[in-house]
Amino acid sequence: MNSIREQSEKRMAASHRVKNSTSSARSRVRGPGPSRQFLPAYAKVAELPDEVLTELIDTLNNHFKKNDLAIEGAYPISDHCPLKLAIPKNFQHLLLTGVIMGGDEKNEKDYLAWNPHLGVEKTKRWMEENFPGAFRVRLSVLPPASEFSWHIDTNTSVACRCSTSLNQAKAAFEIKVREKIHTVPMNPGDVMFTNSGWPHRVYNYGDNPRINLVFGVEYDMALRDKLPRLDHQ
Repeated sequence: MNSIREQSEKRMAASHRVKNSTSSARSRVRGPGPSRQFLPAYAKVAELPDEVLTELIDTLNNHFKKNDLAIEGAYPISDHCPLKLAIPKNFQHLLLTGVIMGGDEKNEKDYLAWNPHLGVEKTKRWMEENFPGAFRVRLSVLPPASEFSWHIDTNTSVACRCSTSLNQAKAAFEIKVREKIHTVPMNPGDVMFTNSGWPHRVYNYGDNPRINLVFGVEYDMALRDKLPRLDHQ
């Protein structure tokens, strides 16, 4: 049987020619931040303190059966995501921030309310100090032998993505900028800006789950001093 990576490579030539249902709509959206071509494919922007990393792993262990993607009404934005059918089987999200009172459940930027029942006070304080305005903060778990295939999120001018590996898994995060594929080094604790305005994918070819902290931010609010703009890419 071919490996996850081998199977994915065979589909690559076709997949980059086909626009997914989000790319045609979202890539035309323009926000106040720099567009994808004016930011690098990836960059380390911070380092997660050991106490925060430990708190997050403990939180996941304490709630390992909870998957907000699988609970009806718990994660409303996922119900409106055009990529929902592409989500790998048993892919898990544990939301650390939910919709604020009176917020729009379809707008990820309204996912700002920290869940007081998860015991992530250290994480909350660190995030507020280092990434103000972070939204839809969640723990993401990709099971072994799984792939979230090539797709595009929103333009970086509207929202930027950051991801931090919490464990040492045999997995890869790749970003395709025009014809070049970049592999993002995901060392545990490194907070990486990932330019998800370009096609990207993640696959886990190991025997253990890939566990990541993932969140969104606006460039001007949280990344301007950490991530200089490029003249072009």
